[in-house]
Amino acid sequence: MVDSITRIAAAGPLTEFMAQQDQDSPLMAAPEWHALQALDTLRQSFDDFLGTLNDREKLDYVRLQRAWINAEKAMTQELHHLT
Repeated sequence: MVDSITRIAAAGPLTEFMAQQDQDSPLMAAPEWHALQALDTLRQSFDDFLGTLNDREKLDYVRLQRAWINAEKAMTQELHHLT
């Protein structure tokens, strides 16, 4: 007779925690977790900054951010052409 290779996990807090993590989202690697922690601390000050702007200033801010991102992309593409 062949024994089953399926293992039954022992019930306990760790098992329940791991099962919930699999359902909610995968566990994060340490660098990803640290990056998210840093972003969380910046989020409050950024929200405070945006709170001081009126709608027109917020729109200008978003446009400037988009222009900055586009300029970075263009610079990266040009650097690839040079190398």
